[in-house]
Amino acid sequence: MPSLLTRFWRHFDWILHAIEYGLLAWCGLMYLRDIGFCERQAVVAYIIVLIFAGIVGGLNELWQAQMPNKTGILG
Repeated sequence: MPSLLTRFWRHFDWILHAIEYGLLAWCGLMYLRDIGFCERQAVVAYIIVLIFAGIVGGLNELWQAQMPNKTGILG
């Protein structure tokens, strides 16, 4: 049975991941806005940033699954 700290960390870890990838997406949108892409194709910009953040997050989780004592989301 997982301890209270382990259960708390699992929920807190999800919050940290949401903040981390939310900031990544925000930075991507600010970059696309600065180069003038968002004004022309706002929906496409959101899709590009969402796909990019998803790929980075997925690769991060795959990498964590290969590390000792880390399971990533797959484990």
